[in-house]
Amino acid sequence: MKFYAISDIGKTRRVNQDSCGHHTAGDGLGFFIVADGMGGHNAGEVASLATVNTFLDKAKLLHKIKSDEQAVNFIKGAFRRANDIILYKAAADASMAGMGTTAVAAIVTENNFIIGNIGDSRAYIISDEKIQQITEDHSYVAQLVKAGTIKEEEAKVHPKRNEITRAVGVELYREPDIFNCEYKKGDVLLLCSDGLDKMVDDDVILNIVLGENEPEQMCRKLVDEANAQGGLDNVTVLAVVL
Repeated sequence: MKFYAISDIGKTRRVNQDSCGHHTAGDGLGFFIVADGMGGHNAGEVASLATVNTFLDKAKLLHKIKSDEQAVNFIKGAFRRANDIILYKAAADASMAGMGTTAVAAIVTENNFIIGNIGDSRAYIISDEKIQQITEDHSYVAQLVKAGTIKEEEAKVHPKRNEITRAVGVELYREPDIFNCEYKKGDVLLLCSDGLDKMVDDDVILNIVLGENEPEQMCRKLVDEANAQGGLDNVTVLAVVL
């Protein structure tokens, strides 16, 4: 298992509100997370960093995952704790009121990986020269697409495309979506903030990943492409070659 993560401010934002991190333990166990502080809210970078640190601090105390149920409970517990921390910080400091973050996290074992997500940061799997989005966006436009009201192409330019329907820290805890996926050696797990997928189409993401062997080059070229397309948001990419 090889991995790399990179976070870039983009071309138009003054602050990078994204955070990311990783931790590995024995027996091919890996913990990975990307969080995107909510744009338009105060101290989004505080919320995203608190979520990443909470997840990783818990991971560093854990040396083995004995079951899928344990992995699921770990992710839910980390997100719940992060939600509480963000709400506490916001209540204690008026300048941070309303802050929140999306988050997508993965626990990779020797046999499978468990994904948890809240918001519209995404997890993809690249396997057999195909790309598949694992997570479902918690956003207003995603609901419209799912209902058949608009097409995916329309969602990219919809005036409410940045409206999130679920986030960490802006309200009482809501559980993340959970996905359990098997993988083959050589598959690539990709976690990213929406600064990537809103600027770069899935087929372009696929071609960039397939054109590289090392996760560092995958991440750097994906970030470069997002910026080449305008870089309208912070962009964070974490690639794991399984």
